[in-house]
Amino acid sequence: MKTTNLYCWLFALPFFISAQQTSSESEMLQTFDNIIGLENTKLYNGKRHYNIYKATEDNHNFFTSPNFIKGSVNYDDAVFYNTNLKYDTFNDQLIFKPNGDKGFINIELIQDKVLEFNFKNHHFINSNTIVENKSLVSGYVEVIYKTAALSLYAKRKKTVTERIRGNKLIYLFSNEPSFYISYAGSLNEIKSNNSFKKIFPNLSKDIKAEIKDNKERFENDDESFFLFLTQWLDFKLQTNSAK
Repeated sequence: MKTTNLYCWLFALPFFISAQQTSSESEMLQTFDNIIGLENTKLYNGKRHYNIYKATEDNHNFFTSPNFIKGSVNYDDAVFYNTNLKYDTFNDQLIFKPNGDKGFINIELIQDKVLEFNFKNHHFINSNTIVENKSLVSGYVEVIYKTAALSLYAKRKKTVTERIRGNKLIYLFSNEPSFYISYAGSLNEIKSNNSFKKIFPNLSKDIKAEIKDNKERFENDDESFFLFLTQWLDFKLQTNSAK
């Protein structure tokens, strides 16, 4: 059915329903679902979300921003684009806000039904889709780097500290990410630069030299350094395999 015909059906729907006085409410809803597609209602399959923490731009329990951001999500075998999303990294929950008159409702999407989601150039996947993951990490992970040879993931986590200021209890959130590298059918946590030498023992000397030469360049920025080493390792692995 062409798009214009679909619009005609949608505009005609109220008159169609009015004319079918003998139709039950369930039959009318089924008719509507058949026209717009049942997948368009799937995002409402979740529980209502209430954030108990006061959020500001500088202090909040969400990834990058406490505000909803337009993105896409693969949910319950359907892909939804231009969707209002935000990711609570403290509770590891992906939250959806409908458009229109239901915009006051925040819905927690069921984690097991979320395959992946994207917003602001960040790509997250469900960790249960990583075949080599043996319960090393759970929930959502961000794909930082991915090729056929190896992948780098980040688990975005926040911790909270309670403070008393005057007569008020406040919550201060801190980022505490963890990182994982997938190589040769195994997923390993990167706890320090030395983790790379354990994962790639055949390149241990080269890795040690690379760390020494570039450590100051990435001082106090572990994530950028881990990404740099992963990209360098990918190049080394491809070069070695080509010999």
